[in-house]
Amino acid sequence: MSVLMSAQKESKSYEAIQQGILISLLVANGVSIELNCPSRFASKTMQLFVIRDVYINNISIDFGRRVEEECQKQYELDSREMGVKSIGKSQDKLVKNLKRRRDLNKAALSFNSIFNLVQNYGYTFDLKQVKGSKKTLQMIKIKNINFNGMVWMNEDEIIRRGTLVNQYITSLCRRGTSSLTFEGYDPQLYQILTSQENKQDNYSQETLSGSVMTQERPKLFLKLVL
Repeated sequence: MSVLMSAQKESKSYEAIQQGILISLLVANGVSIELNCPSRFASKTMQLFVIRDVYINNISIDFGRRVEEECQKQYELDSREMGVKSIGKSQDKLVKNLKRRRDLNKAALSFNSIFNLVQNYGYTFDLKQVKGSKKTLQMIKIKNINFNGMVWMNEDEIIRRGTLVNQYITSLCRRGTSSLTFEGYDPQLYQILTSQENKQDNYSQETLSGSVMTQERPKLFLKLVL
């Protein structure tokens, strides 16, 4: 395996790991999350899940539809632009590239939006640098999670706990269900976040719960800006 392929697989797995952490943080703050289970699972990387909907105070924010609509708009724009540039070229290749862009945009927009939601609860983040792209939205990459001005979870802990969350969700999906819903304060996800394998894992209920959400519409990042 080339160094490039290995790095790409590691990056894909980290995307799934950090998704698991953000899902757990939202659930720990009383947010319910509905996920789609894939028909086929990733064989060489950890599984990134499609978020169907998010419920805050038991009210749907229509998450999946809004992500889909935003990415479809960009897909149609890309189709027009690439269609003009690819006259005389293989249309199969064009369609394949367009679908790949749309899938990348969906994954990035979905993650960046739940990243924005988590910040409503008082968490801040140190981010990794990511290579820019003019063709697709780039997924945010988290280095540290902070709370009350202090590092609350470093990268090693993100990897450890996020891996456990991803494995747990995958195990539930492998039972043959097409979707999963994690209700707010799900005990298993909470346990993964609060397990104390070493002294730095002193995560109290107060820390996990963050700041209290108001009844105002939550802050979202549902605009595809390339």
